[in-house]
Amino acid sequence: MLENTNDVPIEEKQKIDEICEEIREVLEGTKDVSALRREGSLSPKLEKLIALGSVIASKRDRDVVVPCVIECLKSGATREEVTEVLRQAILMAEVPAEVYSRIVNEAIDDFKSQD
Repeated sequence: MLENTNDVPIEEKQKIDEICEEIREVLEGTKDVSALRREGSLSPKLEKLIALGSVIASKRDRDVVVPCVIECLKSGATREEVTEVLRQAILMAEVPAEVYSRIVNEAIDDFKSQD
């Protein structure tokens, strides 16, 4: 976070203002979740993978992780992509690898067995 915006060149301030204007709807929409649920620049699959990484990194319970894994798979994510998200979350957030690996792999196996 910038502590003193006086140190930022004018060109950079203009770029920041442009970005803020582009996401103003999202920034103001935090009270209304529907404003956050619009299609943006990311594919639905990538959005779901990012959400899964966030859920794992925040060390959420199985009942939150499993539906996220299923949503990733429904959106077309492969086991390898989901596993890579798991790997990154383990590396970045130091989550318990054994626990979350088991949860994710069981969710994938259960989903695949329903096909």
